[in-house]
Amino acid sequence: MSINPFFRSLTVVANGPIASKPVLKGLYLRFLERENHLPISATLYAATKEIGNIRLMEIKGASDVAQVIELPQEEETFCFAYQFIGNSVITASGSWPLKWGQHIGCCTNRGEKLICRIDRGKTWMLLIGISGDALQAMRSEFPALAQSPRAPLTIGYRQKHLFDKVQQLKGGAYTLDVKLNYYIALLIEQYQSDLGAQLKAVNNADIALYHKAASYILEHYMERKLTRQEIADALCVSIRTLTRAFEGKQVTISRAIQLARLHKARERLRSNGDEPIDLLASDLHFSDTQYFVQCYTALFKITPDAERKRRG
Repeated sequence: MSINPFFRSLTVVANGPIASKPVLKGLYLRFLERENHLPISATLYAATKEIGNIRLMEIKGASDVAQVIELPQEEETFCFAYQFIGNSVITASGSWPLKWGQHIGCCTNRGEKLICRIDRGKTWMLLIGISGDALQAMRSEFPALAQSPRAPLTIGYRQKHLFDKVQQLKGGAYTLDVKLNYYIALLIEQYQSDLGAQLKAVNNADIALYHKAASYILEHYMERKLTRQEIADALCVSIRTLTRAFEGKQVTISRAIQLARLHKARERLRSNGDEPIDLLASDLHFSDTQYFVQCYTALFKITPDAERKRRG
């Protein structure tokens, strides 16, 4: 079998000898149905095409066991993965689980591997890899792709419509390549639009969560064991989601708790000058008096003792 250059360094973690002829029908890259295909398992195959710095791989079939494909990248590559049927995990600058009807964009650096772990059962997916001059041109035209998605995106009506158009492509080698480039550009444009919408929605949700967390902290800062986990549980989110809501803000979660306690300390110093500093520090859950004094002085530019003398 003649192996496309795209597969020269491809590794398939096989589960035994394969002795069957590929039968691939109904591909989106329908023009590849007559070409030789790479066997991944006895009934799971990949078809491929290269257009300059753009590489296409369509995988279709079924397998009784999970399969792993490793694609070492000789140069920096941006990959779009579309999961039409089945489930997989794409590993490249992160790990991205893909379910039916989802897609993702991710980047691999030179010398890294793009690893595709395919679950057992039916599979139909498409990988589009872009590198070299094409990658630089894509980044120049679509700068938002520098941002990482927070989760896989849904393959929507617009993508399905474009894939239907690709499936109908006909023509000689030159016109076919031109048409493919055109539809790939439209897919990238749609991905950037979907990514922007996702990040905007996530950002709005993060802002709302930040204010909810700040309010919860102001209501519960006197609890000795007020932790990120407790706050996350109270707000019905994960610690990761809660932490993300504080990214880019002036304070972390632990700092927000500490600030609430320090402002309470100033209030008590101004209203009750006879309260011992060590008792105040302990009551506000500081590890020791010296640390409390350091934090208070750093924030208010005055020591607790001096603050108490200024009351009234």
